Amino acid sequence: MSYFERMPKINYPFPDFPSMEMLDIFRRVSFTKQTLKDTGNFIQYTVIDGEKPEDIAFKMYQEPSLWWVLLLANNIVDYENEWPKSQRELANIFDNFMKGRSLYVMEDLPVKRGDVVVRRDVAGGTASLDMETYGVVDDYNRLLHKINLKKTRGTIETDDEIYIFRKGFTAQGSSGAYHPIEGFGQVGCFRQWHGSSSCQEILGPTAGYDGQAHGPYCCTAGSTFAIVQRAEDIKNSAVKFKFKGDEVNPYALYDDKTDGVSGDFFELQSLCGMTSTILYKWMKNQLSPAINPITEQDEIFNTNDRNRTINLLSPNLVPQLLEEISLLLGPGVPRGTLRLLQY
Repeated sequence: MSYFERMPKINYPFPDFPSMEMLDIFRRVSFTKQTLKDTGNFIQYTVIDGEKPEDIAFKMYQEPSLWWVLLLANNIVDYENEWPKSQRELANIFDNFMKGRSLYVMEDLPVKRGDVVVRRDVAGGTASLDMETYGVVDDYNRLLHKINLKKTRGTIETDDEIYIFRKGFTAQGSSGAYHPIEGFGQVGCFRQWHGSSSCQEILGPTAGYDGQAHGPYCCTAGSTFAIVQRAEDIKNSAVKFKFKGDEVNPYALYDDKTDGVSGDFFELQSLCGMTSTILYKWMKNQLSPAINPITEQDEIFNTNDRNRTINLLSPNLVPQLLEEISLLLGPGVPRGTLRLLQY
């Protein structure tokens, strides 16, 4: 008998319609903490490529319909994202769902999904829209200043200049098919060391001399476009950074003299004056080998590898599990706890 067949039925009332007999799917049982802590109750298992819960249930319990025992033992409620994917499924994700470009910019822009990024054509000395090179925003990571594009035409590369357009009303209330978003030409005031209570304003590109702060990639105030500081295929774009195996703040700095990470220079503004931060160094391809960027592809592989290790309920406990399931899911049963399960 399957898990759902053990659930009681209820008469569910519908407004203006007769009630209908349905399974009471809101009942849910789980293993008690004491059951989960007892390692003798489970066998650790590594899922083979392409293996499904019913395959393992047949292998362990000689009954594929007990697939739900595996999900219950590992608290898996989202099968699509929590069960390990096969190499074919991973290839499909990378070739189709992650097909696109990631653009890193210095500015803190109000980008939204559905915005259109168009390359700025400066050939011949006159700026215009390159309507052969564009992409639709699928996601924007404000913390990482990263714009993910899908439905692209042509390829936007590092150092390309871009406009960003949005369909609908402008901030001033006037309508138009597409209009440029705001936020370009940002200037900023940047702390020169961690813990500083003051900042130094940067109004444009500066090499950092004669008392000026270092910001060679800061835009000129009033600019109407952004410059792509780094462009990658989405699967190769960084989502986090690690130092000696531990995740580190992208707005911290790495000191090669002390071989350590310190400080937090995070501000919701242009990144152009945060020249010592890990994120800035990644954008400009100056990152120390001591810092390991974790890409979208790495993150998916790492998560999938973790998901491959699961716990299997010991076969000798399955009969007791089935008995307790039937008791706890029975009609009119109040919440309670048995030896293995709780409801």
